[in-house]
Amino acid sequence: SGTPPTDAVGSFEALIQVNALGGYDRLTFYGNLLPPVTDLDNDQIADTWETTYFPGQEALIDGAEDSDGDRVPNFFEYLYGSDPSDPKDRGFRLKVSPSGSESSRRVAQWAVQDAFHVGPDYLIQYSTDLNTWQALPSDHYQLHQDSVNGRTTNQLELTQDYPENFFMRLTRP
Repeated sequence: SGTPPTDAVGSFEALIQVNALGGYDRLTFYGNLLPPVTDLDNDQIADTWETTYFPGQEALIDGAEDSDGDRVPNFFEYLYGSDPSDPKDRGFRLKVSPSGSESSRRVAQWAVQDAFHVGPDYLIQYSTDLNTWQALPSDHYQLHQDSVNGRTTNQLELTQDYPENFFMRLTRP
């Protein structure tokens, strides 16, 4: 039992012990506590990222703007881990491919900054004509996530059949 202090940062080791039926089992868990992300202007972009790419202008950064003209808004430059001043750097992008032998099933993969989640932070939308976009229903896919070194890799597998002309995008709520 226990909770680390709010200012705790760095690697840790935790021992988990389960007692049941007169016996017990132990598991040692190793992890890393990261410093909290500050966002004083509440734009969902970490102040450290804004300071790195826009020194002295942090409070003026708008996540909807596209600072480098590459058609990727600043929020998604941050989300994907790319440089908002380099139009050639678009970070990690959504990749879609057929899954296994079922050509109608697709798998999408993308990586984002840790602590960002589908739903409250960004949405998955789909279209069959690139004009009309709607939310991808959560019961139409399975989402698997793995976090390593400050990045969360997402793998989404469609569980419903969609037509050949099927497009997906990530957007803000």
